[in-house]
Amino acid sequence: MWGFESTLIKGDCFFRCIQVLELSIQLEMERQKSLELEMANRALQDLVHQYRPQATAVGCSPFSQNRRWHEGGAPKEMGQKPEPSRFVPAASQSRLEEINAAEAMFRKQQRQRIAALTSEMERAQSMHQESLRQIAHWQAGLDVSEKLFLVGEDIRRSLANKYDDHW
Repeated sequence: MWGFESTLIKGDCFFRCIQVLELSIQLEMERQKSLELEMANRALQDLVHQYRPQATAVGCSPFSQNRRWHEGGAPKEMGQKPEPSRFVPAASQSRLEEINAAEAMFRKQQRQRIAALTSEMERAQSMHQESLRQIAHWQAGLDVSEKLFLVGEDIRRSLANKYDDHW
């Protein structure tokens, strides 16, 4: 009976280890996607920086009016949409806005997925630790039972020897 339960617990423990590994892999994949998104964002920022000197030379740069515009901080803080750039063609500006919106949505989804995977991994690790504690507890009980059995065997042998010696 003890051996069967111990085998079940060890199997459950192994299953939890596999779950933790799978969740760790998923988390790492999501982090990699996030890094790729960061690189794409930097490339877009480099593109904006590339057009900046041309726009400044012509005198139509919004950067000269407000440095925070470049970071997008002021319009976002006020809950407004950033002004379209005067030096990027309208189609490019529209595409840039689409990319920024898609990027923001993707980042939000990535954060949610990472949080969910982290939570699931922590839960699996917690269950794994609990399984290990149960195994240790049952193993201790099994050791005590084995010792009691051996003491009982010694007593039985001793009594059997005394009975044989007496007769």
